[in-house]
Amino acid sequence: MRMVVDVPFRGARTYLHSTNVFDFLVARTSADRDLKLTFRRKIACQVEAVSAADIERPDDYPARFSGEGPAGRIDLVLAEKVPSVPIVRRKPYDENAVTDGSRIEGETIRSDADNGASAIERIVANNKRLVAHLIGSQKTLVFSTVRLVSVPPRRAALKIELRSRLGSTLFRSRIYADEAEIGEIVFYAE
Repeated sequence: MRMVVDVPFRGARTYLHSTNVFDFLVARTSADRDLKLTFRRKIACQVEAVSAADIERPDDYPARFSGEGPAGRIDLVLAEKVPSVPIVRRKPYDENAVTDGSRIEGETIRSDADNGASAIERIVANNKRLVAHLIGSQKTLVFSTVRLVSVPPRRAALKIELRSRLGSTLFRSRIYADEAEIGEIVFYAE
């Protein structure tokens, strides 16, 4: 399997946003359960999703996506096109609007409202807001991994709870949808 991952940059970013990639791959593969997306480094050019089974060293690639769907197990790596092809499309993105109305209580953030953002956009933006609140804004927060039992409904009440941290460098949070635990998300700070 080989497919072009056709997603634009978001806002002023100069790298692909994890939520764009996740939503694109879920839609294109029909994966709907046991989902995992891991980024190992920023992606700043066009990529293709390639079956990990066809790759000798899949962990050498900048990102990997896996999940289960009607057609079975999906395991893809994101490979930069060679020669490198720049991404020229942009899509406006207001991360603050995604977290608007969310509330932080200790080491937990809640997002009860459907604000037009996808579930993964709400999960990533709210986790970033929670971690930034806990450590201050002196560091850049970077998405690493998300694991989900299934994609929660867009209108689900979300709760993200810091589960563990390694100083002010690595942060692992539990994700809940309508009070049921559905996965975890990992960020690190640069």
